[in-house]
Amino acid sequence: MTKNPCLSVVLNTKNSAKYLRECLGSVAPIADEIVIVDMASQDQTAAIAKQFAAKFYQYPHPDIGFADPAREFAFSKASGEWIFMIDSDEQIKKELATLIRQVATNSPHQLPIAEAYFIARTNIIFDKPIQKVGWYPDYQMRLWRSGAIKWQPQVHSVPKIIGKSAYFPSSEELSIVHHNYQSVSQFIQRADKYSNFAAEQISKQKNHTVTPTDLFASFFDEFWRRGFADEGLLEGNHGVALTILQAHYQFLTQAKVWQKQGFNWQNLSNKQLKKLRQNFFHQAHYWWADLMIKKTTGLGKLYYRLRRKLKI
Repeated sequence: MTKNPCLSVVLNTKNSAKYLRECLGSVAPIADEIVIVDMASQDQTAAIAKQFAAKFYQYPHPDIGFADPAREFAFSKASGEWIFMIDSDEQIKKELATLIRQVATNSPHQLPIAEAYFIARTNIIFDKPIQKVGWYPDYQMRLWRSGAIKWQPQVHSVPKIIGKSAYFPSSEELSIVHHNYQSVSQFIQRADKYSNFAAEQISKQKNHTVTPTDLFASFFDEFWRRGFADEGLLEGNHGVALTILQAHYQFLTQAKVWQKQGFNWQNLSNKQLKKLRQNFFHQAHYWWADLMIKKTTGLGKLYYRLRRKLKI
């Protein structure tokens, strides 16, 4: 440890023992200090943290249910000129660790000079690194000069950046490795939990009454995006499963907003039903042709470009 740290590594934990040792082991060689803010863990999280001489704090409100509100509390405990944030189920490779250290110590590197940096992330879901379905490069704001960002308290919030930002290159060696969902049940449990938070925020932000069309679109808009625009159908079982699961999450969120509005009852007129049907088939034709353009060459590509344009 140094008296005037260049780089503080900060993370929040809650029953994080499963991957914490690998996480801390990957950042310990470059960290001048490691700051951990825990949310009342009942496993071996604290014991593992002590093995790495981490500064270990308990968040005053551990029952809040998600880490975002505790971020700023954790950052306030860091004394480094630069902060690198990592989650307890993540780890970094030596190439990325070296580049992070170079930025923090102002050593020569090829990155643009900035106060904050986004770093790509590889998500391992259902035992496979996911490259499509919108999961890669999954850039995250993770490295910044102290005071350059302010974290928002909402779930899965986007930090406010004060100053110039830049991006690390996206490659296997320079990506954070994230041990994300290990099972379908885990995905469903988290979807239920986070859709509660999301529905609460949406309900506070707008008074729009949820309609049958809104419920329908909440699923299929995400389905077209994940499965076709983000090429989820081209990633086999994993891509198909994630496309449907994530579309279901969006539907679940919208349905819970509807629930908060008292399960209001509305009917679709024949005109609305016809419009809904037309829009569905236009979207299906457009996105299927768009996907086939990526799978064909020559005249076949021209053929599907025409079909995409005409939505047939």
